[in-house]
Amino acid sequence: MSVTIKDVAKEAGVSVATVSRVLNGSCNVSDESAQRVNDAVEKLRYSPNFLGRNLRKRETNVILVIMPTSEHSLYSKIIMGMQKYAEKIGYDNG
Repeated sequence: MSVTIKDVAKEAGVSVATVSRVLNGSCNVSDESAQRVNDAVEKLRYSPNFLGRNLRKRETNVILVIMPTSEHSLYSKIIMGMQKYAEKIGYDNG
């Protein structure tokens, strides 16, 4: 069973909202609370569920490319350019 944000909150002794703020990089959290959250994340090996988060946000941040072949160098260059630009505007290449 995977670790949830609720498990992290319980381990850190903070609210789920505080964990969410820390994970999203909000500055509205004390350094002490942020450290406890980060320690709990590491201890529990928490990994965010990006699919669930994307469903809640109603966005996927996924780019789909359909092309006839990946063997042609022109297509490879186009994809590499798209990838660089996507990373520049905040898309994750993971």
